[in-house]
Amino acid sequence: MTAMPAAAALPPSDSGPGAELLPTPDRPGLWVRAVPKLDWPMHPATAEPARAAFACRCGLTRTAIGHIGVAALTADYQGHLTVCPLIPELPCQHCGQPTRARCRGNQGWPAHPECYEAWENRVPEQRRREQQAKAIASRDRQRRNAARLRRDLIRQGYAPDLAAAIASGEIPTTDDDPATS
Repeated sequence: MTAMPAAAALPPSDSGPGAELLPTPDRPGLWVRAVPKLDWPMHPATAEPARAAFACRCGLTRTAIGHIGVAALTADYQGHLTVCPLIPELPCQHCGQPTRARCRGNQGWPAHPECYEAWENRVPEQRRREQQAKAIASRDRQRRNAARLRRDLIRQGYAPDLAAAIASGEIPTTDDDPATS
């Protein structure tokens, strides 16, 4: 890993098409170019080393060449996101305290590592109970919505039995209806 600016450390082939994708402090982020290992060993793409660059809002830029360097740079980028002073702190989803850390890398919701680990390692029985409670809450919400729809239909002049059938999702059919014969 080097501490040079992203554009200076990468070979000239990356200053052509696609160079606008390289991160800068104005456009912070992580850029990785890793060619898959092809089955054909003489393919020209297998000779290209993996490359990566990252830039942060605070002005920190790093680059790396090679698979090991790219892996280290990615870990460095993830670590920097938790300590960068320009990234806003958000409340932890578990305890409510401010944090810059994210669960599952930088793509997840705000969570302290110890809070997320405790949440992920909770007892399976507790998870099952939480899922059941969510299912019960969902059914209650569905019942309330159906009751609200039934009430609104009756206010609009529909017959109560028809409003109940519409709200429940089952429209009554008659015996003399040709569609049902």
